[in-house]
Amino acid sequence: MTARASIRRAGRTLRAAARGRGRALVFAVAVLALGSAAWALLAYVGSAPAGAERSSDSHRFAYAGTEVRVEFLGEVAHDEIFEVGEAVSADGGLPAPRGADGDAVGETAEAAPSWLSFRYAIGDDEREVLVAQRPLKNHVSFDDVARAGAAEGDGYPVRVGGRAYPQGAMLSAKDGHDYRVRLPSCGQGTHAALSEWNLLIGGVHEGDRDFRGERFGWLDEPYTDDELNVGYRGSLNWCRDRWHRDREARVVRGYFHVSRFHATPSGIASNRLYWRPVLERVTPGERQAGPGLRGMSLGSRPQISADRSVRYFGAVPHEALFGDNASMAALVGLDVGTELGDGRAPWLVFQRGGDTLLVAAKPLLRSLSWDDIAAVGAARAGGESIRVDGEAHPQDAEVTDDHENRYRVRLLRCGGATLDDSSEWNRLIGGVHGGDADFVAHPGGLYGWIERPLADGALGIRDGDGSASWCFETEELRGERHAVNRGYLTVARYHLTESDFPGSGFGWRPVLELISQP
Repeated sequence: MTARASIRRAGRTLRAAARGRGRALVFAVAVLALGSAAWALLAYVGSAPAGAERSSDSHRFAYAGTEVRVEFLGEVAHDEIFEVGEAVSADGGLPAPRGADGDAVGETAEAAPSWLSFRYAIGDDEREVLVAQRPLKNHVSFDDVARAGAAEGDGYPVRVGGRAYPQGAMLSAKDGHDYRVRLPSCGQGTHAALSEWNLLIGGVHEGDRDFRGERFGWLDEPYTDDELNVGYRGSLNWCRDRWHRDREARVVRGYFHVSRFHATPSGIASNRLYWRPVLERVTPGERQAGPGLRGMSLGSRPQISADRSVRYFGAVPHEALFGDNASMAALVGLDVGTELGDGRAPWLVFQRGGDTLLVAAKPLLRSLSWDDIAAVGAARAGGESIRVDGEAHPQDAEVTDDHENRYRVRLLRCGGATLDDSSEWNRLIGGVHGGDADFVAHPGGLYGWIERPLADGALGIRDGDGSASWCFETEELRGERHAVNRGYLTVARYHLTESDFPGSGFGWRPVLELISQP
């Protein structure tokens, strides 16, 4: 490491330490280590108010109604993580990328890099990661990394050459923590705002023609192309993302400009294609991948939204959960309205914010009011009471499936406006639907991000019986309770209707929220 880089690293380490430790001791050490330069740093950092968040080392912004927080924690030396001399080693190091014959492949570019430490959160989804400051190897393909189980980090298999390789590579580091080994997320375009490449690398890099503005280069002393091995004659880095226009290609970033976006076949290896691993810290008691629904086969892997906050596992037939004879209406005692079809639509399986949610693919009943649903305790969850015709009805409807999975039954949370992107309607239904004028489908956006987005008919979005799905939320208008409903005519349609109105256009689309399993 150059003298300039050493001083920069010491400064970053000092600032990170000052946030969490006693200032006097930290600054005293800094003075001895850096001489007169430390006094200037002491005066600058020491002048900040106690407990103030240093804007140079962290950044916050809102994206589509979701709060995003990124914090740079400084550099971590190679020997603070690894027991061995080189990062890639069979003895306590990273798993080596492997060719079709099973042998290690690639040429070493950086045997013992420093690691950039970040903590970031998109909404409630918080992660701590270490990103290799410089890539470790080139002449490595995505498939080579996947054969080592180090490409995607979610435990699900990637198929290479007709064989499935689970992506569960782990590292037990010297710091006492376990890390999953994977590639960075990079999105589906140059301005993939919530990708790790843009949030992390873009955040600490000095910027280029596309990476400029308040979201980029916010570090006090941002890194140069050379320090990160990006830019002109730099590295083109493999990412975990599959390119949505070609299922055989993977996204790569960083060559010529740090923001450079490209895609290439997953089996290609060259001197320009590099492996820059990410180590994601595994927290104790972390929820395992997959919805954990006993007795159901949900396919090999979920599809994940661009911001990593929603996982979609596909559809489960009603009969796989509740057998041939029991409709959901019968299970909760809802004996009003008219069944749509046989009242047994498939269930779309999602995970969001640690919750497993099964959403009816289509409304199950029509010609019933929101009050009718509340009267059997299935409008909301949590036991609150709702008055219908002067009588209080606790919202405590629950069902148990044939495999002893237990759920509370409620309506979808649909938010307070058409583009309330924190709502379940927008993030779940909007995420799997093919889109409309308001919900613009895009693999790297909030809407229509699954491989084959669902059409109106598959979700019961139309004009006609039951297509306006009653929702969780209500409002008082002119002294009367009105309930939110969505999905009439277009998927984004947002409306309020008197809660006691049982028109044929209104439907019951329940949500099953997993409570427990055997």
